[in-house]
Amino acid sequence: MRIFNKISGRIVQIMMVTAVILMLSVVTQQSVKASLNYTEEQVTMPSLTKEEIQGLNIQIKYYIEPEANKEDLKKLALLKYNDAMKLIEDFSLKIGTNINSDIDDIGYQIFVKRLGTNFDLFSKEEIEKIIEFVKFIDLYENIDKNNRIRAYENKLNNLGLLSSDDLADLISILPVVAFESTHNSITGTSIENDQSLSSYTNGYNPTVARDYAYRWWNSRNNTEFPYYKNYYGCDACWNDCTNFVSQALYKGGALFWKGLFLTGDNAWYYEDGFMQKPSHSWGGAHNFYNHWRKRADLAAYDTDLKVGDPVNADFTGDGDIDHTALITKIENGKRLLTQHTTDRKDAPLQKWYDARYVVYGWKMDTARKTPND
Repeated sequence: MRIFNKISGRIVQIMMVTAVILMLSVVTQQSVKASLNYTEEQVTMPSLTKEEIQGLNIQIKYYIEPEANKEDLKKLALLKYNDAMKLIEDFSLKIGTNINSDIDDIGYQIFVKRLGTNFDLFSKEEIEKIIEFVKFIDLYENIDKNNRIRAYENKLNNLGLLSSDDLADLISILPVVAFESTHNSITGTSIENDQSLSSYTNGYNPTVARDYAYRWWNSRNNTEFPYYKNYYGCDACWNDCTNFVSQALYKGGALFWKGLFLTGDNAWYYEDGFMQKPSHSWGGAHNFYNHWRKRADLAAYDTDLKVGDPVNADFTGDGDIDHTALITKIENGKRLLTQHTTDRKDAPLQKWYDARYVVYGWKMDTARKTPND
């Protein structure tokens, strides 16, 4: 944290904001409840001027977006991605889901992106068409995200300040910039899956995390973690990928980090009660990335990943993290993952690389146990 030589009441406030800003992460529409026996304090933070925000080295960045207006893009989608849209419509009817095939419909966008890891339900030709449409939707979403960022930037320029809440939301929607876990084409030379992996020095046990993932790979632990069920009023209708992985990491021994804000990078926890809610990093892929990139080392190569390590996927490399899964097996050098949203057990990570997704893997043997480690 930046050290200020001259301490005054106002500067102390700014230092508090600085600490919070360093721990903020992307707000997502999904969160997960849990049960802890304490109530989170609400912290009221001051507004910051444009000069103070600049002093925090916050860079306002925008997502890559298609170079056309929405109306032209909608026409393009109907022409270029008609086959994919028809496949998706037929699939929705097959599974009894009623969708509105409108690319501006958020529910439709979510449904389409769910199919981004649904590799085995379509032919090779079909999934290639669907993946291209998934990537189009992923970039199309960025128009609205950029509009939100632009509104905050205009507010800052016109008024000369932002409230702490506005600043927190702005930082939470900014794109990430980081190195990825590169695919290593060498196979068969890695340590094979060990069915009795011991705990790491940080207390994390990858065997327990893997076994939890195996236990719940095709169902939801809504008894112990009921937030989504209660929030959405259903048993399994939400995008559960990050919630599922967070549960496995927690069961494996990863400790909750409370943080100052539930949106913060330094917060990762599950709680459920009066005036309580889980951290956004618990149930949102983008927030999960922002937390674990500060808590654990990034695997330089996929062959560095071990059983019990979480992985993130960015479908287009636009800086918006789309998916989370857990490595649960290594077979002939191949990393296999278990996931929710599209429920799969021991599916090949290779499929992500084949789809040209940007992959981030987190080495849990390097993860900090507490914020003070």
